[in-house]
Amino acid sequence: MSDAATHATNKLLPPTAETLTALANIVGAQIPDKSGSQPVGMDKDVYLSNWEALNAAVHEIVLDLGGSISAEHGIGRMKRELLPHAKGAVAMELMRLIKTSFDPNGIFNPGKLL
Repeated sequence: MSDAATHATNKLLPPTAETLTALANIVGAQIPDKSGSQPVGMDKDVYLSNWEALNAAVHEIVLDLGGSISAEHGIGRMKRELLPHAKGAVAMELMRLIKTSFDPNGIFNPGKLL
C-alpha cells in the first residue's frame, strides 16, 4: 500500500465521501458517484489491478468507524474472509448456531459462508 493510502487508513483523513475519493485517487481510480463501481471510461485492467488496495483501505475505515461490510445483498463470496474480522468470534459462533438450527443437515448453500 502506498504511503498516502497508509495515512488515509490511519485516519489522518476524515471519514467522508471526500476521503473515499482520495483513496480512489491514490490507487489510480476516480469514483464520481462514491459507489465503488468502475468509473466510466477507465481501463478495466487498471481498475481491477487496484481493486484489492482500494477495498482494503475502504473496509478498514468502515470497520474502524463501527460500520458494516454488508449491504442489501449480504456478505457474498468476495467478503467471506473479511467477515470474522468485522464480526468477531462470538458473532460468528452465533451465526453458525442460527444456521444450524434452520439447516441441521447443512444442505442450504453448503460451504458457502458458515
